[in-house]
Amino acid sequence: MKKLRRVLAERIPGYDPGESPLEAKIARAIDRGSLPRPTQQHKVKIDGERYRIDFAWPDRKLYLEGNGFGFHRLSSDLHKDAMRQNDLVLDGWRPVEITWRMSEDHIQRTLRRFLSTV
Repeated sequence: MKKLRRVLAERIPGYDPGESPLEAKIARAIDRGSLPRPTQQHKVKIDGERYRIDFAWPDRKLYLEGNGFGFHRLSSDLHKDAMRQNDLVLDGWRPVEITWRMSEDHIQRTLRRFLSTV
């Protein structure tokens, strides 16, 4: 699968499959909703800490995280995410959280609301 992703990334400008099926679901919702395209796997450095954000609109300081149990099984995962979110919010970023249970329509409506306020 990694080889296929690398080949596709080299052939399709801007292609980023994300790191999970949830990220792929979110990307499809964004595309199908004709919403502004975010930067995927956006890197941010705050006070010496480096973070990677699933989806970001850096010009608006808005970011979106897909939260699922696959990557949040341990209390240490929850702890790291809370530390990161606090740093990002204190740096002026606004978070949007999306889960598997949210429909494509809900994701699109939520993002439209956030994007219209920044």
